[in-house]
Amino acid sequence: MLDGIVGGTTYLVKEPRGQAAFALFTRLTSPDHPGLCITRKHPQVARAQWNLPKSVDLKWLTPSVGGDRIDPKSLNLLTRIIYEFVLEHPHGMILLDGLEYILFHNEFSKTLLFIEHLNDLIMQSQAVLLAPISPEALKGHDVAFLERNTEVLEGETLASKARVEKFVRLIDDYLKR
Repeated sequence: MLDGIVGGTTYLVKEPRGQAAFALFTRLTSPDHPGLCITRKHPQVARAQWNLPKSVDLKWLTPSVGGDRIDPKSLNLLTRIIYEFVLEHPHGMILLDGLEYILFHNEFSKTLLFIEHLNDLIMQSQAVLLAPISPEALKGHDVAFLERNTEVLEGETLASKARVEKFVRLIDDYLKR
């Protein structure tokens, strides 16, 4: 895996806007590691903004009714979708963008149990779950509860690494000319 990301692990990506998590997800998805992206962004916007391939399954986290949409209050449906994806793609990549939104629509204790259950599903496979969260959106002890059984990645650190890697690629491309 890239960036020291280990299969069977849930990563809480602490950052305000989820950009580093999307960038990492985009880099980690491949034909060998298919992706499931559950996001607050409209699927067409997310696909265009992050250049997500058609192979990435996009689900829109919204209370509005329609295909490929998931109500944020429906934690059972979210769990089932992720469970089925992991069964079909044991080395898959999952981005759960919108954890604050899920928390807004559900009690913290229910959301914490949901994350713990997902973590158990992920640990039984070689899949990876990336869950960006803005620490400013939660109370300090709530963040600590979420961090307890997940690996924590700092979004700024990921973004800095991505900038360095992009610069190195540009230099390599220039030198190959």
